Amino acid sequence: MSIDSLMILKPSIFWKYFSEITTIPRCSRNLDAISDYVLDFAKSKSLVAKKDDAGNIVIYKPGSKPGVEPILLQAHLDMVCEACPDSGKNMLFEPPVPYIDGDWVRAKDSTLGADDGVGFALILAILASDFPHPDIEALLTVDEEIGLLGAHNFDASLVKSKRMLNIDSEDEGVFTISAAGGNETTGTIPVERIDTPSKTHAYAVVLTGLQGGHSGVKIHEGRANATILFSRLFHHLNTNANISIGALNCGGIRSNVIAGHAEAIFVLNEKISAESVQVFTENIKREYVNVESNITITVKEIDPPKTVLTRESTQAIIHLIDMLPYGVINYSKQFPEVVESSVNIAQVKVADELCTVITSQRSLFEHAIDYYTEKTETAFRVLGGNVKTYARYAAWPPQEKDDLVNHLLSVYKSLFPDRSSYSEVIHAGLESGELLKKIPGLEVVSIGADLEDVHSIRERVSISSIERTWRFLRTALEQL
Repeated sequence: MSIDSLMILKPSIFWKYFSEITTIPRCSRNLDAISDYVLDFAKSKSLVAKKDDAGNIVIYKPGSKPGVEPILLQAHLDMVCEACPDSGKNMLFEPPVPYIDGDWVRAKDSTLGADDGVGFALILAILASDFPHPDIEALLTVDEEIGLLGAHNFDASLVKSKRMLNIDSEDEGVFTISAAGGNETTGTIPVERIDTPSKTHAYAVVLTGLQGGHSGVKIHEGRANATILFSRLFHHLNTNANISIGALNCGGIRSNVIAGHAEAIFVLNEKISAESVQVFTENIKREYVNVESNITITVKEIDPPKTVLTRESTQAIIHLIDMLPYGVINYSKQFPEVVESSVNIAQVKVADELCTVITSQRSLFEHAIDYYTEKTETAFRVLGGNVKTYARYAAWPPQEKDDLVNHLLSVYKSLFPDRSSYSEVIHAGLESGELLKKIPGLEVVSIGADLEDVHSIRERVSISSIERTWRFLRTALEQL
């Protein structure tokens, strides 16, 4: 489907800009082209734009409401680039191919980039529109998806606003007033290879069909993690403790994505029973009923590889996976339905003589982030490994001032009295926490349209929700 097909949708000004930015690859750390597009946009509208040393861009649009405080609109430029493993798509060079599916827009065989293409396009549409509003400062940050790096390094002297709309939420009518902080870890343990013994059998093991998704948004749903299922399958089949790993690649490269697939080679001195694999598969499907409906586990005999990991190295990897904290750790006592702390195991990969594991830790409390990071580091060090912690981003605590969120709730309810609207605390990380550190006294609310399954190939955005969100955002700015 042509990108132009989105132009039949309403509001046309939003879909114009969403379509344009979707034609430009914008994976994290590869944002030169999209940054040039933004600067060209500002120039074409005779708007002043400034770029800081981190690559963040601020565009200034004078308002028509004298005496009203300015407002900062904020979204991020980058997107999570995930494609179907068998699609052959390289998203560093190939942008998403969107298509209309009923009330939804999604992408063929990849993430769509609605996170945060929706916020990005809404801001461009606001800047391109003529209606009454206060002075607007539009901040477009870089590398949000790899640790909120742009916000962390933002030059706050470029803005003067003391109230901000972060447009990076995923539920229309839900106004976020607090979010988790976190960090990421990459750990390694040494492994040893030997020549594959004679008279062995080798099997290609593939786990697919898992939902994956954003670990800050979906981890409370109990979605299956391919890394955990891999370890459990190993234990199930390793009845005589004679399996060696020939190859292993679980998950992707993003610490905030729940591992949705795993590939491995098992080498052992006896055949794997098809019945045993079937029993495991059926047990897992029953365990994840109503959560994971497309789990597929295949075990196919292949020619043995030239080398395998030693039994000791194989066991070390399995022990590491089993020791790492994972999933929801606990729920908030203040907000009982909100996850307080969690850990995601995003990738386990063996290459050469190293096993590399990528994880992320989240919490509403800074000290809890430290604790679960220390637990993760301990698991590596027990096995003689090393670990690096990076991409720390601040938690966004609830604020005492509530003028902005009350205004937004009032406007939304007046426009859509039959639709639900409320404020909430979330477990996902947002740039607001980092920007609050940079701009003391900043009053922040995060808004968005209805998105589903961000950070996965099922990512989609609701067409009808975009139309309502555009109307709401314009009205909210008019009435400030």
